[in-house]
Amino acid sequence: MIRVPIPILGVLLLAAVATAKDADVTGKLTRKTLSLMEREALPHLRVEVGAGRPLTVRGRSDPVKFREGDGGLEAGREVLGDGDTLEVWLDDDETIEVAFRKGDPAAGEPAWRAISLGALEGKIGRTKVRFVDHDGDGTFLTPHRDFLHVAKTGEVHPVAEHVVLGREVYRLTTDEAARTITWRKVTKTFASPDVFPGWAGVAAGLAHLNRLRAGMNLPPVRLDREASRHALLHLKYCSLNGGNPHQEEEDRPGYTREGASAGIHSIGWLGAGSGVVSVIDGQLASLLHRMDLIDPRKTAIGIATGSNRVWIHVECGKYRPWEGQGPSIFPGPGGKWPVGVYAVDNPDPRPKGEQQATGIPVTVAWFGEEDGVLKVRAELFAGRRKVACLTNQSGRHDLKSNAPKARAVLMARSPLSSGTYEVRVTWKQHGEEKHLTHRFRIGR
Repeated sequence: MIRVPIPILGVLLLAAVATAKDADVTGKLTRKTLSLMEREALPHLRVEVGAGRPLTVRGRSDPVKFREGDGGLEAGREVLGDGDTLEVWLDDDETIEVAFRKGDPAAGEPAWRAISLGALEGKIGRTKVRFVDHDGDGTFLTPHRDFLHVAKTGEVHPVAEHVVLGREVYRLTTDEAARTITWRKVTKTFASPDVFPGWAGVAAGLAHLNRLRAGMNLPPVRLDREASRHALLHLKYCSLNGGNPHQEEEDRPGYTREGASAGIHSIGWLGAGSGVVSVIDGQLASLLHRMDLIDPRKTAIGIATGSNRVWIHVECGKYRPWEGQGPSIFPGPGGKWPVGVYAVDNPDPRPKGEQQATGIPVTVAWFGEEDGVLKVRAELFAGRRKVACLTNQSGRHDLKSNAPKARAVLMARSPLSSGTYEVRVTWKQHGEEKHLTHRFRIGR
C-alpha cells in the first residue's frame, strides 16, 4: 500500500464562511504522521515491496527501489528492518513517512510490506477526525474509498457525502486540491422520522458494524438514506402482513415496488427487543447472512427498524476493488466474540440430525479473487486439541449454503467455550501453495 500524504499546511484552522445557523463551515486540514501501532490498528492496504518490487509514490517521478541484503531491506544507503520507517522525498521537496513490515513467506505473507503513516487531521463539528488514504492512490479524501477515524471513540467511517458521527449527520464536501473539507449539520433532514423512526438505534448500529469491520481490517460502510427508506417500506409490509418474508405480493396491503426490491436484497430479523446492535451481532453469529455484513467490497448499507423488526439492505452503493488482500476470517484476529454459539439461520443449513446447539461458524473467505484461489482447507484447534466440526471446504460439504469454492466454513459440533482458538488454513493460489494461522478468542 502506498499512502502519499498531502503537503504540510500549518496549524488547524476552522472558519465559518457564513453566519447563518445552517451555514457551511470550511476547515483546513493539517498533516499528521501516525505511529506504526496506530496505523496497523486501522483498516489499511499493504503494498508488497522488495527486490524487483519498487515503491511507486504519487508526487515522486521515479519509484523507490530496494535490494534485499543480509541486514534487511535496503533502499539506497538505508538498511530497513521490521518496523523501521523511511523518509521518502517528493518532487516538491516535501517528505512522507513509510514503515516496513517483514512477513513470513512460509505463512503466505509477502517478504516485505510498506505501510504509509500519513494522515490529515481536522474537525467536523466539534469532533476531531483523521482522514486516511485507504485505497492507496495517494489521496486522503476520495469519497467511498478513503475513510475518516475518530480517535476518541475508535469509530471508522467512509468519506462520503453524508457522514454519521455519533447521532449527528453531516453533509461533507471534500476538496483534494485545496486540502479542505466543508461540512454542514443535516441531522434533521437526513434522519427524519419518516425514514428513520428509530434513529438512535440506527446510528449506534452503523458505528457498531464499522468497529467490527475495522477489527477485521476491513473498510467501513456508509449509511444509504434511500436504501434505508426502501427497507422501511418492506418492514411496514411485513408488519401489516405478518412474518418476516423476503418477497412481497402485489395484492397484499403495504406492497410497493421499492419495498419488494428491498426485501429481496436485505437481511431481516423479527423478535421482541430487536435493537440494531443486537441484530447485527445475531446476523454475524449466523452463517448465511454474515457474509453480506463483512464483504469488504461493499460501500453502503441501509437500515430500517420498527415494530420489533430490523431490515438491513445489503445491496446498495458501488463496490470497491478488493484483490490481493488475502482471506477475511471471522471471528476477527486478536479480538473477542462474546458467545460461541451458532445463531441458527432460516433455512437451517445444517444436515438433519445436527439440530442441537453448535458452535459459532468460523468463515474464511476471499472477496474479488475467487477464481484464483483453490483447494482451501481449514482446521480449528483449541490449544493442541483439534475441534470436531461440520465443514464446507475443498472436498467436503456438510452444510447447505451458497459458499463459493474459495471459502472454508468450520462449525464446531458443540458451542465454543470461553478461550483462545486457532484456525489453520492452507490453499493454492495461482499454482502456489500457501498457509496461515489465525487466532481469535471467545468470551468477554
